[in-house]
Amino acid sequence: MKYIFGPVPSRRLGVSLGIDPVPLKTCSYNCIYCEVGLTTCLTTERKEWVPWKEILEELREYLSIHGDEGLDYITFSGSGEPTLHRNIGDMIEEIKTLSRVPVAVLTNGSLLWDPETRRAIHEADLVLPSLDAVREAVWKKINRPHPSLSLEKIIEGLIKFREEYKGKIYLEILFVKDVNEGEVPYLLEYLRKIKPDKVQLNSVARPPPHSWVKPVDEEFLKKAGEILKGEIVCGFPGKKGYSPEIEEEILKALRIRPMDLPELQSLTGKRKVEIEKVLDKLEEEGKVRRVEYEGKFYFQGV
Repeated sequence: MKYIFGPVPSRRLGVSLGIDPVPLKTCSYNCIYCEVGLTTCLTTERKEWVPWKEILEELREYLSIHGDEGLDYITFSGSGEPTLHRNIGDMIEEIKTLSRVPVAVLTNGSLLWDPETRRAIHEADLVLPSLDAVREAVWKKINRPHPSLSLEKIIEGLIKFREEYKGKIYLEILFVKDVNEGEVPYLLEYLRKIKPDKVQLNSVARPPPHSWVKPVDEEFLKKAGEILKGEIVCGFPGKKGYSPEIEEEILKALRIRPMDLPELQSLTGKRKVEIEKVLDKLEEEGKVRRVEYEGKFYFQGV
């Protein structure tokens, strides 16, 4: 499929079926930490980047084959900024007729100053915008925005969206070492105005486009979480064993469809040895079973 991907186990969204409504690396930001890579089409133009009816046709096909059981969200995300698609509102409206699974929109929030963009995602059940900095110089350094964008207008847009929107808002703040750690007290001031339902703190977890971009340490995130009343949504390397969240992510994914080891590695971002440890435990507990199909081994939820 061209536009539908997953289901993907996620710390923030559980098991999410993804919709990618813009071409690869098409975004209003060129963030220094983006796991997709450097933005090749830096734009704020809202248009029909890909045929929206084709996206819906793919979704119908997926649901007709797999159904929606086990899905926590159908999520607009992918390899660029989803609110750049001018028909995102039409798609959300149509998805609501196809499935009862809640719809989420993962966005950098940079276009929420625009009333039309705010209206377009108004029917989503959950919106997850980001705000990594509230001081101009830091914002430009970490997010490298399109020249037409204004940080002041973006923040005003987030506040306005909160006033208008009846669904849930989970605001993500991603910290990069030696770049935006100093934003914590300034962010606190604006969080009181934006009033998100949750604040989620993150750091660099996958290879960024620049080698100098590094994650902050766990201790910093814990302190930031106490100040900002936020939850930490990234994992940290070097720990023994694995978290219960990883076990639950794998179990949810395998209840939807069988997967092999490389697929589970890709979905969770974990090393082979970590995944094998979880699978061994789940097999012993009778929660998953190993199935051979055409010479390959798959794991399936019981």
